[in-house]
Amino acid sequence: MYYSRRKLTFESDTLNAMAGLLNRLESRMKSSFLQGLPKATFDLSLLFLLNGNESKDGISHRRPEFPSYSWTGWRNRIIYATFGVDFGTPGRGRLGLFDWLQTKTWIVYYELSPSGTSKLLWNPDVEDAATDTILHIRYPLKRTDRLQRFSRFSNEFSTKPTVSKLSTLPRNYPLLIFWTMAVYLKVSRTSLLSDENSLVYDCNNKFVGPVYTGCDMVDKPVEFLVLSESTEDRRPDSIIWPGAEKIFYRLDSSSKLWDLYWVMAVKNVNGVMERIGLGQIYQNALESSYPPGPIWKECILG
Repeated sequence: MYYSRRKLTFESDTLNAMAGLLNRLESRMKSSFLQGLPKATFDLSLLFLLNGNESKDGISHRRPEFPSYSWTGWRNRIIYATFGVDFGTPGRGRLGLFDWLQTKTWIVYYELSPSGTSKLLWNPDVEDAATDTILHIRYPLKRTDRLQRFSRFSNEFSTKPTVSKLSTLPRNYPLLIFWTMAVYLKVSRTSLLSDENSLVYDCNNKFVGPVYTGCDMVDKPVEFLVLSESTEDRRPDSIIWPGAEKIFYRLDSSSKLWDLYWVMAVKNVNGVMERIGLGQIYQNALESSYPPGPIWKECILG
């Protein structure tokens, strides 16, 4: 949160300037990093927000030298949406995170190197075992058994990469390849939230959640990738969505704690998806997606 606010003479130094600290974290956590994100908790690492209010034009600008799925790919202050959030177990913090990784995530991520070689992002067969219960949080050994939550939309759930050709746009960073549900929803601005917050609506024009974005994607269907299950932060001082208590209680007072998904708004850039926002939607919003969703889809994220 503090480092991302700094102005660098050369934007290309974003990752190198953090290398010493990241090496220390890698040793302590016993987890390698991908573009500044720890692999051992990668589903959690993706859930960052961009605070464009600190830029002169109020927009979070891309660093093309780095991927959009990482904080390194954005020139603005980074806030982690899950900071201090209850993960659904008694108490908060580490124990809840273990449970969340065990039961509320399902995506099997592969990283594709610039040379075209793909490998599992997190391979439980070769990663170090957790020896410190405070520092060493780990993914479970099996993840695909959780895909049955989407059985009403699909009969098959591929997880391995099948992509044979990619964008010809040169990149010097790894791409992510994974399968998950894609849903298409409309986004509109609201005066209830801050400038970078918007409301998401389904094909019936029903409110289904907030999205945080620094890009213009208003009043048209946007593609959202379903990342993991989420709780609604019911505290009045919620830091996830400034004013979120107004949204959920004013627009849908019947919501239940585990009714939500974390979703990433994406757009196509030369054949590869790029992140343009992060949001939460009600799980039943998948039922009322704009065409062609909802669909189990192979995603290439840069």
